[in-house]
Amino acid sequence: MEEERSLDQKKGEERLLDKIIEECAEVTHVACKWKRFGGLDYHPEDILQIPNYQLLLNEMQDAETAFNTLRAEIRAAIG
Repeated sequence: MEEERSLDQKKGEERLLDKIIEECAEVTHVACKWKRFGGLDYHPEDILQIPNYQLLLNEMQDAETAFNTLRAEIRAAIG
């Protein structure tokens, strides 16, 4: 039973870490778009014309949520 629990925990940890990696990559991607094209620019095919600064804020929020989830899991694991 302990081995199964450890395997489940490991899979959960991997999912959380994968989420952190994904969100950080998305923040990096949008930050590079802002640097290259400007914060007020938007993708020419974006019907909603969402500016790069807003995309970055959105991705930062997603990353912050992922960080908070991982932080809570760490705190729960260590007591």
